[in-house]
Amino acid sequence: MKNITVLIIILSLGLLISCSDDSVNSSSKTKYIKGDIGSYWIYENFSVDMQTGINTDSSFVDSTYISSKVKVLDEDCSVYTTDNYEDDKLSSTTEMYLREENEKIYTHSGFVTNSFNNLPIDMPFDVEEKWIKIADFNDDLWRVYEMDIDTLEIPFIGAKLVGNITVMGSKEGSETISINGNNHIAQQFRLEIVFTGTIIFNGLPIAFNPENLVDIWFSENVGMVRTYEHPSVISLPFIGDMTIDGNDRVIIRYNTK
Repeated sequence: MKNITVLIIILSLGLLISCSDDSVNSSSKTKYIKGDIGSYWIYENFSVDMQTGINTDSSFVDSTYISSKVKVLDEDCSVYTTDNYEDDKLSSTTEMYLREENEKIYTHSGFVTNSFNNLPIDMPFDVEEKWIKIADFNDDLWRVYEMDIDTLEIPFIGAKLVGNITVMGSKEGSETISINGNNHIAQQFRLEIVFTGTIIFNGLPIAFNPENLVDIWFSENVGMVRTYEHPSVISLPFIGDMTIDGNDRVIIRYNTK
């Protein structure tokens, strides 16, 4: 099963990496991205079908832990490493960078590239390295990222891709999430990742407009407690519509140091 390792991608939202601001100013201390090296979070993952919704009959577990503290683009942060298992064997490892400042949560712009990993065709575009805001507890709507793609070569099929990537973020509602029998209030945020463009194959322009919708929940003093990548349908040239399953990643337990 393919999914955004948004963070699990996202955010896979697979993957947590959090970066904290150690300022003595209480307004900039971290509240939602916390923990020292060795802190960990355990999640259960469920596939999400376009027609039937969340499949609770089949699931897998992954773990995220703070593996190190680094400086990225002049910002101090902690690296959260996610180990993914299949049949009780480690199948892949991913990393993500997050930092918190004044109730705003940022990640590295590589998140935009990773959000298209679940597509059946390769889109090997590069993004400008920068911090992008994926959560803001004091704002309802913001532009996360935008870039134009000019004549990107698509491997193996001899086609070219042109278009625009736009990522919008929004603050949604809050809900109560139970962790080990304890209730926690979690704030939901939504990331809408849209590519609007054209595939040029043998000189013929074909519309290509994949979208990825990811919801992320943060809870104070816990961190990221859930990510939900919505299932989607994309239209592929000469193939037709293709459904891509989503993924629901829910925290089971955690230990912050």
